[in-house]
Amino acid sequence: MNGDPLGPEDEALVREARRRILVVDDNADLARLTCHLLARLGYEVASASNGATALEEARSFLPHVILLDIGLPGMDGYELARLLRLVAGTKNALIIAISAYDQQAHHHRLEQAGLDHYLVKPVDFAALLALVHAAPP
Repeated sequence: MNGDPLGPEDEALVREARRRILVVDDNADLARLTCHLLARLGYEVASASNGATALEEARSFLPHVILLDIGLPGMDGYELARLLRLVAGTKNALIIAISAYDQQAHHHRLEQAGLDHYLVKPVDFAALLALVHAAPP
């Protein structure tokens, strides 16, 4: 992840909002790091490493924001996003795709899957936080 973390004023806003964020990535180290950084900023976080686990976690955790890797084993991120849009508690969640895949080549699939934003790895953490801050709590 690149970018500077938020300043103290921004951290106070995060703690006040207490947004729940679900991190879905099959790279355990990256998921752990992302969760750690977000938790230190005051977010409530949960993680999943595949589509089936992510759906189960989303139903109980009811995230406001979902950070979704596209290249998941089994069910890819596009299919997972489509299914998450059908779950009552996550159909309005902000879904941010995070992938090493080039956005232009996948633009049509992104729209069809109902993804709100697309960030390319390595992610600029400040840009990611700006999107997360814009999500309704």
